[in-house]
Amino acid sequence: MPDRQPLASPRRQYRPRAGLLSILATAAFLFSLQPAFAQQRKIPFDRLTLEDGLPHRAVNAIVQDNTGFMWFGTQDGLARYDGNRFLVFRSDRKSVDSISDNWVWTLLKDSKGRLWIGTNQGGLNLWIPNTRSFVHYRNDEMKGDSISNDRVRSLMEDRTGRIWVGTESGLNLFDPATQTFKRYLHDPSNPGSLGNNQVRSIYQDSEGIIWVGTHGGGLDRLDSAGGHFSHLRHDPEDPNSLSEDRVRTIFEDRSGNLWVGTYEGGLNLLNRESGRFQRLEHDPLQPSSLSDDRVRAIFQDQTGVIWVGTDDGLNEWLPESGEFARHRRNLADPTSLSNNQIMSIHQDRGGVLWIGTQGGI
Repeated sequence: MPDRQPLASPRRQYRPRAGLLSILATAAFLFSLQPAFAQQRKIPFDRLTLEDGLPHRAVNAIVQDNTGFMWFGTQDGLARYDGNRFLVFRSDRKSVDSISDNWVWTLLKDSKGRLWIGTNQGGLNLWIPNTRSFVHYRNDEMKGDSISNDRVRSLMEDRTGRIWVGTESGLNLFDPATQTFKRYLHDPSNPGSLGNNQVRSIYQDSEGIIWVGTHGGGLDRLDSAGGHFSHLRHDPEDPNSLSEDRVRTIFEDRSGNLWVGTYEGGLNLLNRESGRFQRLEHDPLQPSSLSDDRVRAIFQDQTGVIWVGTDDGLNEWLPESGEFARHRRNLADPTSLSNNQIMSIHQDRGGVLWIGTQGGI
């Protein structure tokens, strides 16, 4: 049966009702607000729910493919949305080319338009649209050039088109010609090795530098030529060091600032010349501070606004004042966020900002 075609203009025609959240705001509206007012201003959210066909409330990843479909990686299936309904892909033991695991951690659309899926226990999957099937890349203990671990937490395509895969046990570089993986692993006897094998985030900045966020080893910078890593880590004696060594997400804004979100240490802004960090953390006495120190997502939209997703709300960065405007769930308001734990942020080509949460998409 042929695929349903996605809507031609998502911004005008998507009509979500609950679960997956969308924000639609113009640049003029965003930047005309004064910080004091912006802290309290209300942005209405539309939602999609399980009743609309969303397979699970927790949405870990969001991406739009080249044909316009929205894809959502949830904790119980991969979902494709055409603006009206969901098509859900789940693992099927009777089908060898079904998705290998229902729990999806991360999604990547590469420069060739291919969709890569990182799963919790099923390794790496590649979507084949013509046959509606999946190619699996799994760990094989007998093969040192297989993926190092089947729990895939992060994916990144570098500027040369290579696919980097972060797992629970090392960083991998995929070679499409040989269909094999080169592994980068932590070696306690080698200070130039990966800082920790639990890789949570991979990012290539505008200068071509590859950064790796690990869970316990801090932020690593890869020397691609030599394959060595330098480490930026927390120092309890240095307030300008990384706030903590469990890095969840990395992002570079259009001004070249590198943002680092941590597990419980808030945000860090890196000064590349000095290697020192400015910390942006939650302050319970300051309502314009970051809403929570557990940061899961950082994104800059088409108007230049930087959004920070935490475990307790969505934050809008106000650079003129160095403050945040908070957007949180209000039980009395059905157009507020459906859940405060933000898992993922993505903007589609029509300008709609989609927010995946732990309690809605």
